[in-house]
Amino acid sequence: MKTAPILKAIIAAALFGASAPLSKLLLGEISPTLMASFLYLGSGIGLYVQRFVPRYFRSVNTCFSNEARLTRNDWPWVIGAVSIGGIVAPIVLMFALKNTPASTASLLLNFEGVATTVIAVVAFKEDVGKRIWMSTIDYNGEYIAFMGFIRAVGLFIWSHWRT
Repeated sequence: MKTAPILKAIIAAALFGASAPLSKLLLGEISPTLMASFLYLGSGIGLYVQRFVPRYFRSVNTCFSNEARLTRNDWPWVIGAVSIGGIVAPIVLMFALKNTPASTASLLLNFEGVATTVIAVVAFKEDVGKRIWMSTIDYNGEYIAFMGFIRAVGLFIWSHWRT
């Protein structure tokens, strides 16, 4: 089994997970729009490195070689996805993060995968099988259990530190 893709996925998840708490800390000093811009600048730098440093990412150029090309009918969808998901959503996220407790923001960000799945099924009539539904339910169940464990440990430490 190749470990490079697994390592890349873990790094990506860790960076995404760290983005909200770090953004929350920086939002006291930086405007939400500028903070969203910095997050996407970092993403753009990462994509640039991945695209133009092929020595470390050999498989990237070949794994999508058999994908269908975008057609004229696809462009409105691509422009909409980039506009809403790449420009409006990060700015709204930063404004919401500025005015929301970190714990609430964390739970809402975790719910994003479930909401995306439901929207895909309801609005776009996507064909979603049992595996996707089970992974969605499993992921969120594990997250809730893990957060409960972390809170229990935190309360235990806090109660012993107080005395």
